Amino acid sequence: PNAEMERERAGALGFARDGQRVAAEQNREFRGHYYSRSWTIAGNNAQLLSLSAQQETFAGGAHGNRAFHALVWDRAANAPVRANDLLGSALLDALKPRFCAALNAERTRRRGAPVEREERIVDAFVDCPELGEVVLSPTSDEDNSGFERVMVLLPPYAVGSYAEGDYVIDLPLQPADLARIPERVRASFEPGRPLPPRPDDE
Repeated sequence: PNAEMERERAGALGFARDGQRVAAEQNREFRGHYYSRSWTIAGNNAQLLSLSAQQETFAGGAHGNRAFHALVWDRAANAPVRANDLLGSALLDALKPRFCAALNAERTRRRGAPVEREERIVDAFVDCPELGEVVLSPTSDEDNSGFERVMVLLPPYAVGSYAEGDYVIDLPLQPADLARIPERVRASFEPGRPLPPRPDDE
């Protein structure tokens, strides 16, 4: 993690210095750059520690950009693992229809119209991405307990326009889902209930 932090810091500084040089060559004002990545604990039990991060950057354009990251630390293996790999393809396949339904319901709520393909619309704004290709964060509602849900973390432009903001889709695990989780980590998971609506959802 420290090495990655230093790489990210060096990259951001280098990009900012390049932008400063180009601005000077073009005799225009340089707009300062910004980079931030904040990690939080999404869940923690005897076997697994789940972390998620939101990254914010600004590089002098019309607006800043955001991204998500997630990491699961496997204490038994003493190594990090992608949640997508930890959960296994059987669970991701089972979650896909629920994810797509929840995503399109949220798209409809934000856009005020059903999700339909239009002639000039970006495919990503109507398609449903594969769960193996997006950021997943196993989450527990209480510390030292099983992971009850999988949060799908989607930044602007991933599934909608910048104006639509982030999409964070909550997928509570159902009892039948537990059998689909690889046996080695299955004891770290349990069924969950949907989260209460956010104030802006009511």
